[in-house]
Amino acid sequence: MEKLTSQELKSLITSVFTPGPSDNSLALLVDIPDTPEEDDDKWIERRAIAYSWAEELRTVAADLNLENVNLILYPNVHNNNADLPEDAYTFSGDISRLTTDKLREKGEKIAFEHVLAKSQIFMALTEYSATAPLKLQAAKYGFRAATMPGFS
Repeated sequence: MEKLTSQELKSLITSVFTPGPSDNSLALLVDIPDTPEEDDDKWIERRAIAYSWAEELRTVAADLNLENVNLILYPNVHNNNADLPEDAYTFSGDISRLTTDKLREKGEKIAFEHVLAKSQIFMALTEYSATAPLKLQAAKYGFRAATMPGFS
C-alpha cells in the first residue's frame, strides 16, 4: 500500500474542499463488515488507508485550521446509498480486521446525527456508497463530503 504524506493529504483537502474559517472539523467515515467472511483484501486495505490518513491529517490539522480530525466507523449498510445507521463509533486500535460485533463491543458509540452536526468536512472511504444519504444530510447540517466507495 502506497501511503500519502501529510503534505499530500493537506494538498488534497485544500484542493477538494478549500477549507474556510468556519471549517474546524473533518471526519473520515469508514464502514465495517459484519463478519470476517464478508470482508475482503480491498476492504481491509481501505480501512488501513483511512486510519493512516486520519493519523497524517492530525499532524497538519493546524495548517488547515482544523481543531478535529476524527475517524468515524459504522456498521456497513449492505447496499450502496442505503440510509446510514443511527449510531456510529470511534475506536482505538487497529481497524483493518475489525468486524461489527467487535466494533459494538469495544468502540465508543456516538449518534450519527451528532457526528453529522459537528463536522463540516467528510471523506467517506467506504465499501458501500454513502453518496445519497450524505447528500441528503448535507442539506440539513451544512457540511461538504467526498465519497469514495470502493476506493483502493
